[in-house]
Amino acid sequence: MFVWDPRENVPHLIAPENINRCRMKVPRNARICASRVVEYVPQYDEELTPRHFVPSEHLAPISTAVPAPPVESDAPADDEEDWLCP
Repeated sequence: MFVWDPRENVPHLIAPENINRCRMKVPRNARICASRVVEYVPQYDEELTPRHFVPSEHLAPISTAVPAPPVESDAPADDEEDWLCP
């Protein structure tokens, strides 16, 4: 059995011979039950409700933005010798 405490970074495994020594008390109102299990992975059904997007002023692009200055290329010029090749 794998146990993953959200306060820990990784889950840990409880050996099959020690499962009978484990006691886990979780109130029913604190459980999130899976809808089904597919290939040993719990699956949860969700109901999504689409909403109309209303753009806000904070997300609109600013038309007065100044373009960034051009960056000089690191590529060698045509008149420079390629000193790495023989």
